[in-house]
Amino acid sequence: MLRFEKRERRARGQRAENAALREARAKSEKTKSRERCASRNESEERKDKEP
Repeated sequence: MLRFEKRERRARGQRAENAALREARAKSEKTKSRERCASRNESEERKDKEP
């Protein structure tokens, strides 16, 4: 019984860690794509400015 509780507690901790990691990864992916869009817009603006 005790062994099971320990295992369950560890699993719960890992689940929380995984969720936090997944959230962080999703946030970094969003910022990456946002930066990519920003750099793409900048390059398009430069093309427009050049004669």
